Amino acid sequence: MYSILKSVAVQILFLVAVAILCCQNIRAQDEVQCLGQDLNMTQEQKNVITDCLKEAKILSIWKVPMEKIACFGICILEKKNLLNDDGGLNHDKIYTYIMNVMKPDSVKKPIVDGVEKCMKDHGTKVRQPNDPNCITFTEVGQCVHEIFLAVSMLYLDEL
Repeated sequence: MYSILKSVAVQILFLVAVAILCCQNIRAQDEVQCLGQDLNMTQEQKNVITDCLKEAKILSIWKVPMEKIACFGICILEKKNLLNDDGGLNHDKIYTYIMNVMKPDSVKKPIVDGVEKCMKDHGTKVRQPNDPNCITFTEVGQCVHEIFLAVSMLYLDEL
């Protein structure tokens, strides 16, 4: 259960989302589930993950080194066009992404509520100039990661 929702966190946080926290890798992109249900991800959305893995020279989402996880998250956010021009998170696009991608429907509200708080508290500091190690991503990444852990614990009995 934890690994499944950890996968979703990467999508959303590395959408939002680290976070990210995603159960995809270059060889098995179609293994993207939450609580045993496939997410509504297009092939284009899955390709973003693959592209960011390739750019970071990483073979698997499960093997993202700590020193690369923040920039990997930024890569996903940029390629999914989820950042504003000023480097903050785009609230409307992230909300739409969560509502379109997340399954089952029962996890949408707690994820949206949690991600809303993360965006409010840390969403303006996601990508900043002169930050080659993407350190400014870590606060929002950690926040979203914690939301997915909490949601996974909340729905643990459903598995």
